[in-house]
Amino acid sequence: MRAVDRALYLFFAAVVTLAVARTFYGYMLFQTRGEWSAPLDDVFIHFDYARSTARGYPFQWSPGNGYSSGNTSLLYPFVLAVGYAAGFRGPNLMVWAGIVACTSIFVLLLAARRLFSTLPQWAKYVAPAALFSIGALDWSLFSGMEVALFLGIWGGALRSAMKIADPADSDVTRTTPGSWRWAELGRWQLGLWGVLLVVTRPEGAMSIAALGLFAADAVRRREGRRAAIRTLVRAGTPALAALLETVVDDEDLLGSHSEMPDQVVPGGLRGSDQRLCPSHAGAVQVDVETVARGGSCDGDLLAGPRRSSG
Repeated sequence: MRAVDRALYLFFAAVVTLAVARTFYGYMLFQTRGEWSAPLDDVFIHFDYARSTARGYPFQWSPGNGYSSGNTSLLYPFVLAVGYAAGFRGPNLMVWAGIVACTSIFVLLLAARRLFSTLPQWAKYVAPAALFSIGALDWSLFSGMEVALFLGIWGGALRSAMKIADPADSDVTRTTPGSWRWAELGRWQLGLWGVLLVVTRPEGAMSIAALGLFAADAVRRREGRRAAIRTLVRAGTPALAALLETVVDDEDLLGSHSEMPDQVVPGGLRGSDQRLCPSHAGAVQVDVETVARGGSCDGDLLAGPRRSSG
C-alpha cells in the first residue's frame, strides 16, 4: 500500500509540475510569437556565462576577457553549460533552463513529502498546490533564473537533515555493527549539500546553518552533546569553506583580472569596447567596432563575441 501511495504521489507531483510549466511557457511563447526567450535580463547574463563556460572560459562573461564577478551563482552557469554543449544554443538555451527548472522542482516536491510523514497520507498532496499557488514564486521558478535549482538542492539538504534527525535511525546507529560509519557519512552528506547550496547562491549558508542546527539538536537529544557537535561540524564546515573560498577568490581574481581596458581578446572584443544591443529576445553582446564600421545590432541571441572584419 505504501509503494502504491508513493508511486501515486510521484505521478501527481510530476503532472502538476509539467502542467504549471506548460502554462508558463505556453503563454510566454504566445507573447513572443513562438520565440523562446526569458522574462528577465539577468537570465541572459547567466546564458552568457554558460556559453563562456562551455567554450572553456569559466567565470568569464566574455571569453578571454578575464574573471568577472557579474554572475552571483557559481554553479548555475555550469549546469546551463551542459545544455549548451548538448546543443541547446541561442534562444533554445531557455528550453534547457526549463528542463532544469522542472527537474529541480520535482526533486523539491519529493523531498517535501517527508514533511508530511506524521500526518494523514492525503496531506502531502497539498505540497504541490501550496508551492504553485504563489504567482510570484512560479514566475521565479520558471523564469530561467537559478531559483528552481537552488530549491531542488535545498530539497536534497532537507531530506538529508531529516534522515539524520529521524529517531528511527538511532536504533540502527547504536546496535548495528559498523553502522556508525554510515551515520557519519550521512552527516558529511549534509555538508556536501551545503556546499552546493552556497555555490548556487551565497545566501544558502543560512539555509544549511538552519538545517545543521535542526539535525544537531535531534542528535543531541538522542546521542548526546559530543555527537551533536560532530554533526554540526560535518554539516557546516564544507559550506563555510566554500563560502570563504568564494570571497577570497573574488578579491584575488578581481584585483588581477577585472581591469583590461585595452587588451584585445579572442573575438575582437576589448574590455572597454562592449555594449548590449536590444533584441526581440533580450540583450545581445556585440563588438562596438563592428557596429561603428557599418554593422548592426541584428544577430542571433548569444551569438558571442564577433571579430571585426576589414
